[in-house]
Amino acid sequence: MKKVVEVESPLISVIIPSLKTEEELAPLLQSVSEQTEKSVEIIIVYRVAPSGKARNMGASASKGEFLVFLDDDIQIGNRDVLRNLIDVLKSDERIGLVGASTLLPPGANRFQRRVGREIPRMMFPVVNELTDSDMVTTQCWAQRRENFLKVGPFSEVIRRGVDPEYRHRVRSRGYYIFIAPNTYTYHPPPNNLRSLCTQSYRNGHASALAQRLHPELVVPVPDSGVPVSSENTPFILRVLKSIRVLIYGLISFRYLGVFERISYAAGYLMGRLEKI
Repeated sequence: MKKVVEVESPLISVIIPSLKTEEELAPLLQSVSEQTEKSVEIIIVYRVAPSGKARNMGASASKGEFLVFLDDDIQIGNRDVLRNLIDVLKSDERIGLVGASTLLPPGANRFQRRVGREIPRMMFPVVNELTDSDMVTTQCWAQRRENFLKVGPFSEVIRRGVDPEYRHRVRSRGYYIFIAPNTYTYHPPPNNLRSLCTQSYRNGHASALAQRLHPELVVPVPDSGVPVSSENTPFILRVLKSIRVLIYGLISFRYLGVFERISYAAGYLMGRLEKI
């Protein structure tokens, strides 16, 4: 773990879990340093897994009044992102989490543009007003330190579903979760079919293990981003939903969605069957 930017009494602590080198992170670090809000410390947590543990370590080492968690593969959309996030939190103490919209990066290839159109939850458009949404993710979200201490740390025992489980705890304590207006980051989807299928397989495998080992931490994730009940979806309903998605993908010629669902199902099946 390293504080690449230290401030004596920072307003904001930016926490970035990463498997990259500092040189590879240079564009992201530069964009953070160019933000209009200057009272910012930056903490990178190197090569710590799972991601929940890395974020907890960063939070423990931070000093800011507000915590901002970023993934290491995003690009910050403009110079006001941090200020916009913090202004939302300052406006109402009942707001527990605030995040940014997610856009395709400039220069995305044709495959990535198709992924953005065909795969749910890959992208979320820029909004003009505070929007209640479960598309707030640790790709880019902010919260008060006080809120983090009340809600508690991220789960360190599951590899997938950390964000939904944390959002559920935030909402269960009566806090709101919003996408901030005119605030966005760029996040690259998989850039070819092999990468998409590999990512989907790993997600399915991790989801199955979470359901087997820690079912109490599994929270359903809506495709639309609209908040839903936290009750775990029965297995048969998950199967029926996947079949419906496959059929829709075939009849609407959204074949990437079909490959994504099949890969996820294969990973999920292996996770259910393998010995623990």
